[in-house]
Amino acid sequence: QLHRSTMVVVGGGGPTTTDNHVWWWWWWWWWWWSPACCWGLLSRMTLLVWTILVGLLPDFDTSGSGGSREGEWPHGWLYTLLHHFGKWDGVYMVQVAQQGYMYDYFHAFFPGLPCSVSLASLLALPLEWYGWCNSHERHLLGGVVLSNLFFVLSVSELYKLSDTVLGNKNIARTAAILYCLTPANIFMSAIYTESLFAYLFLGGLRMHAQNRNWVASVKFGLACFVRSNGVLACWFFAYTTFIQCPLAVLVPGNLRSRERLPRAYPTRACTWSYCTNEDTRRLSPWCDSVVPNIYSFVQSQYWNVGFLRYWQFKQLPNFALATPMILLSSFGLYTYFWPRRPTSVSFHAPRLFPYMAYWGIQLLVALFTMHVQVTTRFVSSCPAIYWFAAHLFHTTTPVLPSTTSNRWLQSTILFYFLCYSLIGPVLFANFYPWT
Repeated sequence: QLHRSTMVVVGGGGPTTTDNHVWWWWWWWWWWWSPACCWGLLSRMTLLVWTILVGLLPDFDTSGSGGSREGEWPHGWLYTLLHHFGKWDGVYMVQVAQQGYMYDYFHAFFPGLPCSVSLASLLALPLEWYGWCNSHERHLLGGVVLSNLFFVLSVSELYKLSDTVLGNKNIARTAAILYCLTPANIFMSAIYTESLFAYLFLGGLRMHAQNRNWVASVKFGLACFVRSNGVLACWFFAYTTFIQCPLAVLVPGNLRSRERLPRAYPTRACTWSYCTNEDTRRLSPWCDSVVPNIYSFVQSQYWNVGFLRYWQFKQLPNFALATPMILLSSFGLYTYFWPRRPTSVSFHAPRLFPYMAYWGIQLLVALFTMHVQVTTRFVSSCPAIYWFAAHLFHTTTPVLPSTTSNRWLQSTILFYFLCYSLIGPVLFANFYPWT
């Protein structure tokens, strides 16, 4: 206090350079950790604790909980806490991050997240040096920290995107809160691509909404290295160029800029690695395709992904698992494109058309070409879902013709979000079907 008072006397009672520096840092910290980030941080802490607690239940299937080399990994306290977040696809993510693409079916998972996990795990090397963990636990730690960190950042991106597009802070705030309760909540904290992809994709949408297309292209391009559906982001550039401003393609400068659409080719390296060597080429039938693509081959050969392949009677339980998200998406799209009467100026604005169309494209892709139970997490990064749900909490105009209020819809959506957020960790952490 004496030192601070002396500075004030010498400075004539005005703010010093040190004070300005401190206040600048406080302002930067508050901007970075906005209320949206605080909501995301609180939701992650709650979900992490809940998942660890329910993970004490016995696993339904332990055959793949540790990967193909489980016996070589001692199970310490870090493994006990974090292995619940490395189930299902997380097993492959950790193996690719730790050992690389050892088998061809590993190429079903794009390298964005495994590379990030591998780099993040390097920060935990001192823990391994002191014998507090092994290599597997170190990669588990890196994956869990990354997934939760990027989810918190994606909440902030969604809030800023909503404020930019909708121009309504109340709906933007509600959408961010609902995003923290997303039905795909467990996948946002597990070692899955959802959080990293959501951060890059929502950030790219925000840059595109602000006409910062170069930055948007970079973020969309990085998203393509994380998930294959990142290529659908090209729709927003196509809409802006060919639909919203069709004459823009006649301008040479704009045409050149549109050639730089966000693309990523993780399969190029696979083609060079597998198809240029005669020994590996004989074992890789996809090399003889017109356009060699190991990702499409692996998805079709090992995961039976293809048009209407999942439409089988035995898959009815998986259809039931995805039904709530399918109904919510269908109802949201119907409300926007065929409104009984406008219920919200923000929600029914024409500028939302590309986002709603993207929502519809995702729904069709998930319903007809993918494992349908993946729909819940496949569309989890689509902002239109949360905009539609949020506007129901703010509009006073009934959406359904047979009701006088939206209270029933609000309660149903909130119950659905909370129910999946609570049940998801219970099933996922114990290797029950929840993918």
